[in-house]
Amino acid sequence: MLRRGDGHLLSGASGDRSGRSGLRVAVGPAWVIVCLLAALTTGCVPVEENEMPEPQRPIEEVQAEYGPRWMELPGVVGHGLALCQDAPCIRVFLSEGTLEARDSIPEEVEGYPVEVVVTGAFEPR
Repeated sequence: MLRRGDGHLLSGASGDRSGRSGLRVAVGPAWVIVCLLAALTTGCVPVEENEMPEPQRPIEEVQAEYGPRWMELPGVVGHGLALCQDAPCIRVFLSEGTLEARDSIPEEVEGYPVEVVVTGAFEPR
């Protein structure tokens, strides 16, 4: 039996001890639409597809291969190794955060995350 804190029996509750609560919930069309939209926008994709592949080479080798290519892109002023969310990653530094520059840099390469950071131009001191 389901009761509120003041002792009143909740609507739809029953004293049936057969394992079914007897509590019924009405779900309106608006809730169905909200739930469907939530499911669609959260990316109903198996976790395996969202995970990065396991790195096959050391991150230093990957950076050494891809870094010079990135340096040729307009707006890229540097690259380096870092920790991103407690995992090794490659950071690519941009002088400006233009969409063209950001779109030219992948989110991951060979299983390592790539983080783009807008720093402005580097100047020697």
